[in-house]
Amino acid sequence: MTVELNKQLMPTNTQRHFQDKYPDAPKAQHTRSAIIDGVIEAISTEGLEHTTVKHIIENAGITQDTFFNHYDTLDEAIYATASTVSAEIGYIIRDGRVQNVPADEKIVRDNFLFMTIATQVPAWGKLMIAALVPLDGIADISLDDFRNTLMDGEKSGIFKTPINPLVMLQIATLANLTIRLNIENKGMEFAIPETNKAVLRLLGHTNEQAEQVVSKVLG
Repeated sequence: MTVELNKQLMPTNTQRHFQDKYPDAPKAQHTRSAIIDGVIEAISTEGLEHTTVKHIIENAGITQDTFFNHYDTLDEAIYATASTVSAEIGYIIRDGRVQNVPADEKIVRDNFLFMTIATQVPAWGKLMIAALVPLDGIADISLDDFRNTLMDGEKSGIFKTPINPLVMLQIATLANLTIRLNIENKGMEFAIPETNKAVLRLLGHTNEQAEQVVSKVLG
């Protein structure tokens, strides 16, 4: 299996990605896209803890009243943005996916692409760092395909570890730390393959099995 990232699907301007993706959208949808782009930019520049509605509306070019016409709270807008970006990353990951491969190989491929995309698009990566940790957000923030692959791997006996919310949180945390490490430091390319090995060990693979699967998928 060869893992390739379709760079044509990657954003060229994260400040306007969702607005530019749907230029002919109805006004309400276009405004929501502007807010989502505004949230991404605010978290990227200000950090999650310091992001305010004022930052978002300035980035989006809208009024405060318009913001609250679409979202009741700041947290709701941030959660919607994280879900939207997660879905966009999922769309990129699904492109070129090979069917009928073992669950462990699929997990390595998808996890590799997820962390690579989040690293290469730092504005998205910083949002994922902020959004991946809360347990109550795992269902939406984690890709549905990823969760389903874990469940399929457990049912087929490929994964020996029972899949539950705690395991999902542990995998999310490993991805979180790796994305942060890659964004903040240069020359850390080895961290993503090593994280994939750690994920497989968490799922019940031996060190040797994890090495073999990651080597097969990533080369």
